[in-house]
Amino acid sequence: ITMDIKSLTGSPVQDTRKQGQTGQVSGSQGRPAQGAPAVDDRMTLTGSASKLQELEARLASLPIVDTQLVSNVQRSLATGSFQIEPQTAAENLVDQEKNFALISETK
Repeated sequence: ITMDIKSLTGSPVQDTRKQGQTGQVSGSQGRPAQGAPAVDDRMTLTGSASKLQELEARLASLPIVDTQLVSNVQRSLATGSFQIEPQTAAENLVDQEKNFALISETK
């Protein structure tokens, strides 16, 4: 994937590429960075970055709620056939709290 970058602002971009890598580096507002050849501003994503973008788009298209599961639970509640396992529910709550604690620690 290639993306054109327009209207860059700020300090000039430094060329930190290793020898043999492809791509172009330009400074602010399309002017070449010091020592860099005059070229168009352009960014090329790696295969991994492209795959991540694809997965992100697929994830964004998924529904937030599992409507089939909600429908099944509603039906079970309405007919009185919904059963809860207290031990399983308690274990799930403890696991969820542990996960929340881990998330809080990483922030």
